[in-house]
Amino acid sequence: MNPKLTLTKTGTPASNLKAGDTVTYTYTVTNTGNVTVTEITVVDDTVTGITCPAAQPGNLAQADLAPGESLACTGTYTVTQQDVKKGQIVNTAQAQGDYEDQVVPSNEATFTVTTKGKKKVVQVGLSIGKKARVESDCRNTCQGEGFAAKGDRIIYTYRVYNSGTVAVTNVTVNDPTAGQVVCNTTTLAPGTFTDCHAVTPYVVGWADTKEGKVTNTAYASGTYGPQTVVSDPAVVTICITQGKSDHRTPGKGQENDDTRTAPRDCKTNETEPFV
Repeated sequence: MNPKLTLTKTGTPASNLKAGDTVTYTYTVTNTGNVTVTEITVVDDTVTGITCPAAQPGNLAQADLAPGESLACTGTYTVTQQDVKKGQIVNTAQAQGDYEDQVVPSNEATFTVTTKGKKKVVQVGLSIGKKARVESDCRNTCQGEGFAAKGDRIIYTYRVYNSGTVAVTNVTVNDPTAGQVVCNTTTLAPGTFTDCHAVTPYVVGWADTKEGKVTNTAYASGTYGPQTVVSDPAVVTICITQGKSDHRTPGKGQENDDTRTAPRDCKTNETEPFV
């Protein structure tokens, strides 16, 4: 006599599960021996309440199997948030029955279902800092005082930061006033930056003198896949001074002829350039 049981196990659905979903497990028990095995039961280390056909009243999950016969038992399990964090549910079941006074165990059957992982949050972003420095011929008189006059040169430098969580490529700086801008690198990993500078200094003209200031705006842009990434704008102002007795041309006119044409509320933003 050779009493023997074989168990296979499946679960549906088997993937992309989220908390609150229900998995239905099917346990197929087959009598692969040569004698009848009675009172078939299935236990699972995760699933409770497994039922089999032909269950006896008041005694769940019990049935008899003649040699070569099979029966399918079922059980359900509700996915928890902890399961989702783990990414999968792995559980093991085993069937057993009786042959006369002998307990007949089956093999252990394991089945794995996968859960829907939490989507990785992608944040795409660039930010830009901008600095302007005035270069003047009157170095000893006005260097570093922050104002500019007609003919002075303004050097613009920039620092572009990747403020997101993914790499941004094709990084450029757009500054219509400064003209062409070049950067040390055009690909930025998250948390890194690159320094950039205008190729040609901006030369203060008569229109700027009349306006009393040079204000320009720059922004950085790049790409993440098909998406264009644009920073918030960075604005820098250099105030203009010009008069009959400008301190840049000492000896012309009277001291009280020196006139600043910059608006009274003009605040110059001259700083040392980015390294």
